[in-house]
Amino acid sequence: MPGPARVRPNPRVDVAASRPGQRVDIAAAGPGAQPAEGIPERPSAPAALAAWAGALLGQIHGLEDRIGLDFYRVGQRLRLLHDPSVYQALGFRSFGQLLESHEVMSRYWATQLVRIATEYSAEQARTLGVSKAWAVISYAAATGQKPSEIVERNAAIDGTPLEAHSVRELQAAAARERARRKGLIGTQAHRDAERAARKISRTLRARGARDAHVRLLLRGSSWRIRVEVSAELAVAAIVGPTVRAVGAAGAASGAGGAGGAKGVSARGAIRAAGRAPPR
Repeated sequence: MPGPARVRPNPRVDVAASRPGQRVDIAAAGPGAQPAEGIPERPSAPAALAAWAGALLGQIHGLEDRIGLDFYRVGQRLRLLHDPSVYQALGFRSFGQLLESHEVMSRYWATQLVRIATEYSAEQARTLGVSKAWAVISYAAATGQKPSEIVERNAAIDGTPLEAHSVRELQAAAARERARRKGLIGTQAHRDAERAARKISRTLRARGARDAHVRLLLRGSSWRIRVEVSAELAVAAIVGPTVRAVGAAGAASGAGGAGGAKGVSARGAIRAAGRAPPR
């Protein structure tokens, strides 16, 4: 099977001049220019490594606008740039420094794309999408499996095929597997945390936060509860009717200066939240 086509960097783009603090300029290629399809072949001569790495950076910038379709190709190139000998050839001490200097993306986002390009075939990655591909990697790590094999088998997770699971469900399944491996499932602390999560969920919904999502998480050996609720309803749902009472009192005081009622209401809500957690 033939290897990837060798692509010469655009002569109008100065990739050899890449150095810390200087982003590779691909604008010279013209508006709407499409990035080269193939990955340039890595040169054997160390002196040519900087120009090759610069060409990869140029391709990544060209692909960024189409990240929804081309995230896998971006990940392939980032994986090559992750090699210390490559980013050091450009004068950087770390991969993160290279990303920041060339304004590519955050280290966290780049790490996800590198792992996705490492663990999956292009077809698997594009079928899953970034978020689900990363969630499967987390689940695979928790269960000691290979992500690509889970996808290939459309493996059953908690009795349901992978393709039917949402990202949130996969994240929860991974958390349960990590807890199970640590012997933390079924303990008294786990049962107490589950009861607390259910109680919080019922309270928030009763106070109007119908879209509230309460999730149980494991951090180390400690159970945590994460609450997601719309910003418009957050204060009223968490603090309850106390907020309205404090707000009314603040409005009645009148002469508190410009914005005084709002200030009283906000401070009162915070104090009330500390005194009166949801029941």
